[in-house]
Amino acid sequence: MAHLANSQIHSQENQRSPSRYGYRGLKSLLTHFSINLSLVSAYRRLLLLTLAGLPVVVLSALIVKTAIAAQLGARATGPALRIATKLDPNNGDFHHRLGIVEFYEVASEPGNNNMGILELQRATDLDSTSSLYWADLGRACETKSDFKCADIAYEKVLALSPMRPRSYWQSANYYLRTGQQEKAISGFRRLLNLDPDYAASVFSVCFGALDSPWTFYNRILAGQPNAILALQFAGFLCARGKFDVAQTIWDRTISHAPNLGFEKANRLLDLLFEQGRYGQALGAWKRLVELGLVHSLPGESGNSLVFNGGFESQPLEAGFDWRVGEARYLAVDLASSEAFEGHRCLSINFTVEQNEEYEPVYQFIPVIPQTSYALQAYTRSSGITSECGPRLRVLDPENPRVPDVSTPGTVGTTSWHEIKAFVRTGPKTRIVRLSVWRPRCLEYPTRISGTFWLDKVSLTPSL
Repeated sequence: MAHLANSQIHSQENQRSPSRYGYRGLKSLLTHFSINLSLVSAYRRLLLLTLAGLPVVVLSALIVKTAIAAQLGARATGPALRIATKLDPNNGDFHHRLGIVEFYEVASEPGNNNMGILELQRATDLDSTSSLYWADLGRACETKSDFKCADIAYEKVLALSPMRPRSYWQSANYYLRTGQQEKAISGFRRLLNLDPDYAASVFSVCFGALDSPWTFYNRILAGQPNAILALQFAGFLCARGKFDVAQTIWDRTISHAPNLGFEKANRLLDLLFEQGRYGQALGAWKRLVELGLVHSLPGESGNSLVFNGGFESQPLEAGFDWRVGEARYLAVDLASSEAFEGHRCLSINFTVEQNEEYEPVYQFIPVIPQTSYALQAYTRSSGITSECGPRLRVLDPENPRVPDVSTPGTVGTTSWHEIKAFVRTGPKTRIVRLSVWRPRCLEYPTRISGTFWLDKVSLTPSL
């Protein structure tokens, strides 16, 4: 037994002492130790790779999270936007859009849109430089009658965007709605200075809100470097029946800015004609002549009421000068060189054979009621085929029956010759329309073609 115990002791010692077994035992021990070291190295490399890749994993997760938030934020629904703000809480755009949705979706439910206000405020906290966020917050606060909040918001809008016209449009409208007239007037004046294209909108908003048209003119338009704004306002007033104020503002404007030119000053004339205000239109026309915006023509008959009767100046096609109307199948030349007198005349070429009524050229002429006038002109023709040739016609546009007078028609081929007629105005006739007229024909041949010339047209009081 003692011998057996000693053998076990020696065996354990031999296991702990490889030298007892020589080279083979040592090799076995080293192999076992090497395997253990390899496992440790593998674990270490795995740990290092894991630690090194952790930021990439975290970054990837953030990218995915942000992408999901962006997709949800693009949806204009409350639930999607709420999730987007949770995933990306520092994105002011998500809070802004959520605020808009929550405020206006439940605007009909009093007290339930406070969350919308909070979201809009959160957007301005995250990005205090966005005038859009402040403007939307201002509108929401005004809707809730929180005018202190709205005042601050619109002040921010103007401070952040002092050169942006829309900022003044939004804030000035707010000030006008809330009775802050001085701020509103200042804002609208600055707006029109920055962008005159807002003129029509500003006129419409302020027309009924301010005391009178003169308040608007004196406080907002007077002294503006762009005088066209005042002319536009005069036209705006004329279209709404404020003729006297309109003409006074118009006259004051062109008197101080005569270099505006006829085209810009003519808008009021057109409106007065459209409204049948011929007396005021004549007053405006005379004022344009006085200022040199309409030039009197040398050589015109001093007592003739026809303006530019010899077509020596290119017609303005406005006011009391010649105008060109519908000219289908016609070639109208207002500067033909084949004149009876001077250098120019009117020619009308009927290019396609038709039996239609034509009135391609006309002019309005102021007259006196119950007065006799002599109408004279010179015409010639080439190959006018119809028995109903072109002629001159005079009628009252307000009462076409009195008067309604025309000269004989010109037919065939003729040299220059005089045409004339006598006109008696009615008891209420204030203006007549003088035109080149070809009536629809009932006599054969009915269709008209050929060329007609006209020159030296006059309408003079008959003694």
